[in-house]
Amino acid sequence: MFQILGLDVLIDKKNNAWLMEINSNPSLNIFLEREVPGSTDGTTEKVIQELDKVVKAKVVNETIRIVSGKGITDYEGSFEQVLPVEDGSMDDYYIWNKAQHLFELIVDTAQTKKDPDQKGKISLFQFSRFHKVPEFGKAGSYFKADLEIVFKNLQRKHDCNYIDIYGLFEAIEVLS
Repeated sequence: MFQILGLDVLIDKKNNAWLMEINSNPSLNIFLEREVPGSTDGTTEKVIQELDKVVKAKVVNETIRIVSGKGITDYEGSFEQVLPVEDGSMDDYYIWNKAQHLFELIVDTAQTKKDPDQKGKISLFQFSRFHKVPEFGKAGSYFKADLEIVFKNLQRKHDCNYIDIYGLFEAIEVLS
């Protein structure tokens, strides 16, 4: 047994994906019914929509391929299986885990070890080094100065010289 779901996703100008709705019975219709040009009596005609034809044909073909079990080991289809992951771990799909890992890498540096009162927090110097971290750079191309400005604004807002994991999330939100 299987079910095809239709997911309506909106992509904003920052390339964030927003799930608008999930359709349990999406239309696989490839025709558009429109009024015949020049018609005065409301006569309509069905016109094939080429984009719908291509996309929906792929959906149907891939569904049949997946449900029939063909090509499971040697993948030759149009879609990529994302979940479930082979090892069963979902850690890479949670931004909290990624940010916490980055935070722990930075916190475990010599500068934090010098000042035991600031254990579990990062300084401006440490935060500004995020521009060199590949995982952090995937979200955008940031310069050291961008990170310093965000950090200084957080310092002013919270009246402190260091930020904790929650401050890191606030910084990431500002940068995104």
